[in-house]
Amino acid sequence: MKQVEKIWAELSAKAQETPQEVELSEEQKVELAVTDRIKGLVDKAEASMRVMNKRLDSSFTPIREIEDAVRKLDDPSSLQDPFKTFMSNLDALEQERQNALKTIKDVEADLGVSVPIPTELDNAVRVLEKLQREEELFRKEINEYSQAYKKFK
Repeated sequence: MKQVEKIWAELSAKAQETPQEVELSEEQKVELAVTDRIKGLVDKAEASMRVMNKRLDSSFTPIREIEDAVRKLDDPSSLQDPFKTFMSNLDALEQERQNALKTIKDVEADLGVSVPIPTELDNAVRVLEKLQREEELFRKEINEYSQAYKKFK
């Protein structure tokens, strides 16, 4: 045990001594200079790689957003049911207007007098005309959407 303590004391004493300066050989100096330059270039290359990665990520962001938006596009067939419902309602309104006009003409023929067209029927004609213009617009927009959908899908 005393021998271990003695060795420990010697090692501790050597550790506390100030290290001596060592003169590097020319070969070691060249090696350190080359290594320093290489390390500096490695650091620059890695830094420029990080910049390039960030730039690519930011460049791809809009493309990824477009791809996501394209994935979310509704199939044009999803417009069919609402359009059919609209057309059915439009046809029903037109049919009912025709029936009302026929009823008025029948009453005029039976009574032999002129029956004024009710205000509500006049209003229905204006609404019907507006809805028919909307129908034309819907058809154009459905067609345009279908073409765009085919282009992107």
